[in-house]
Amino acid sequence: MRREKVPFWGAAAGFRVAADGQTFLRIAELKQTNMKSNHNIKSIKVSFMLVALAVLSIQGKIRPLRQTLRQTLRQTLRQTGRKLAATVHRFFESSKIYHKGNLITRSQLAEMQSYLRKTNGHSPATHPRLLNRALADEARLVRYFYLGKNNEILRVAAHKMGGYEGLDRLSQNPAGRGKLEAYLKTSNYDALLLALSELPKKKSQSRISGIYTLDDFCTVAIFGNLK
Repeated sequence: MRREKVPFWGAAAGFRVAADGQTFLRIAELKQTNMKSNHNIKSIKVSFMLVALAVLSIQGKIRPLRQTLRQTLRQTLRQTGRKLAATVHRFFESSKIYHKGNLITRSQLAEMQSYLRKTNGHSPATHPRLLNRALADEARLVRYFYLGKNNEILRVAAHKMGGYEGLDRLSQNPAGRGKLEAYLKTSNYDALLLALSELPKKKSQSRISGIYTLDDFCTVAIFGNLK
């Protein structure tokens, strides 16, 4: 049989139709892929939002729990501190020579810390460096305090001055020592304050507070970190 020749333009048209059909299918596939991608992106966004909401919900529950735990811990530490302070007071009050407001010395603190280690174990209150804040037994103010009935006079002065620091400064200054010795004889408190005001000003104020009394020790060693 004789085959009819297909014109070149007809063949080209056929190829074009086929090509257009493949292009259409490709476009359709791309659209479907894009739809799937958009759907996946939306799913990821929704999942991320759900996770974020879950985290916020957990944080909302955890924060009050943390606050409760902190408050409980502080209360426990305060109770432990009060018990330790009571033990310290009982130790000093068992001594016949101790009176409330007394000037305590380095050796007295060392003896008390040794007792605490045996009864309560190691704690911040038994740290050896605390001894450096107390006056040595040979300090001038200590010698003044434990001479005769000077302790009664100096307790009153320390109470009025808010502590022994001012008296300690007077005892370390030659002119101040003279005024302090005069006060021990006359109990002239105004002259003592005047002498303290005339002392040279300190160049730098130390942040480390001294330990002069039992209350000082409890404040620094026991309750200092519980504020």
